[in-house]
Amino acid sequence: QQPSQSCLIGRAEADQQDTRSKLYVRDLYSDLLFQPHFCAKVELCTSWLADDNFPRMSLHECSLQDFRNQFEGMNRPVVIRDGAASWPAIKLWTRSYLQDAFGEAKAVAGGYEFRLVDYFTYCDACNKERVDDQPLYLFDRSFVSKAPKLAADYRVPAMFAEDLFSLLGEERRPHYRWIIMGPARSGSTFHQDPNATSAWNAVVCGSKKWIMFPPHVTPPGVHPSRDGADVVTPVSLVEWFLNFYEEAKGEYRDHMVEGIVRQGEVLFVPRGWWHLAINLEESIAITQNFVSEVNLPHVLDFLGESPSQVSGVDKDERQELYQKFVQELERSRPDLMDQERKRRAQQEKQKRLAMMFRADGAATQEPFRFNFF
Repeated sequence: QQPSQSCLIGRAEADQQDTRSKLYVRDLYSDLLFQPHFCAKVELCTSWLADDNFPRMSLHECSLQDFRNQFEGMNRPVVIRDGAASWPAIKLWTRSYLQDAFGEAKAVAGGYEFRLVDYFTYCDACNKERVDDQPLYLFDRSFVSKAPKLAADYRVPAMFAEDLFSLLGEERRPHYRWIIMGPARSGSTFHQDPNATSAWNAVVCGSKKWIMFPPHVTPPGVHPSRDGADVVTPVSLVEWFLNFYEEAKGEYRDHMVEGIVRQGEVLFVPRGWWHLAINLEESIAITQNFVSEVNLPHVLDFLGESPSQVSGVDKDERQELYQKFVQELERSRPDLMDQERKRRAQQEKQKRLAMMFRADGAATQEPFRFNFF
């Protein structure tokens, strides 16, 4: 049975009003009980926040083609310093404005549904008392239908404007946009974005510390299943920093990209990159996943080869998404499908060439490996 919202929201108030006598137990030691308490109360180490090696650029410094050549085509992250600085949301999105926009509609946070007034009460308790080692993170994909006026308060940055999934229409495409908010120390644990898409994440207020690793480097402390469908990570974000940040800075220093993204800045998250984000203060952000012509081949490969792992659509629609997407591309962007056919023909040619060498013998012999099994 799920705990009630009043249980989640009113912990601090309940403690003050509780007149029952308390039971004190001596000589009880439990890592299971202590670890969440410690992660909730410990200060964030300044060394965790000091380094920043994100490439950064201005919205006005380069063209769409420059962005694609330097970053999207190279599958490299970048922070757009002024990517959201001119949005109306920067000035408008106060607590009261958002509460008015949502009205009685409920937003989703940590699997629970809250009225925003109740969620903000919970945030106040987290910010003041640090009552939770895993503060509930509001992550709502239906915010535009629940609070329609918010859609007019932000604009997709020009370099992310092309989104080929939009050809499917709002009802048939995978989920792609979310409003995100939460108290300090809330955030998302390590994951890769769905369906081989890239994403952008814009900070409307507050600030976030990001840790990122390229697709071929699994972060320390992260254990994905063989097919990538499931990922085991430390329970809380602070727990990862306590146990694995120094290891990442040492053994993984050549691969890790990190930094703080602040109000008005937009982070480009390339396809397949592992990423973690922790709010350094109460923060609000908008994020969208997208398919451009640059990452289209990777999205088509994923949809066609791993339909069981497709997300953002109903389970019975996963198998059909690839074919529906291809049909819409053939109808609306035949130029891209011509390129895709040429790419696949080249891949087949390379495969046949590799098989010829393999049949030939020594040219493709496997390198020597120790084998203890």
